[in-house]
Amino acid sequence: MGYDRAGFTVVGVDIAPQPHYPFEFIQADAMSLDRKFLGSFDAIHASPPCQAYSDLAKRNGNGHKWPRLIEPIRKMLVRSGLPYVIENSAPLVNREAL
Repeated sequence: MGYDRAGFTVVGVDIAPQPHYPFEFIQADAMSLDRKFLGSFDAIHASPPCQAYSDLAKRNGNGHKWPRLIEPIRKMLVRSGLPYVIENSAPLVNREAL
C-alpha cells in the first residue's frame, strides 16, 4: 500500500490466488518470470516464503521440508539489474563471517 501511496503502480505476483489483493495481480511462480517482464518495472519488492529459515523450523528440525527461496530470488533480482528489496526473516550472519 505504501508504494501505491507514494505514486508507484503496484503489480503483485504469487503462485497462489490472492482474491483480496488490492492491485493488479498475476498468478504465477515468481521464479519463472521472464527477464523482459521483470525489466518493465522500476523496482521489485520480493517476499519469498520464510518457513525454512524460521526458529520454529530449527527447533522442530523440519526446515529442510520447506523451500529455501531467498538465495535464488536474490540471484534473479541481481540479474535483473533493478533496485530491489527482499522482505523476509533471512538468516543472520555474524560480523566475523563478513
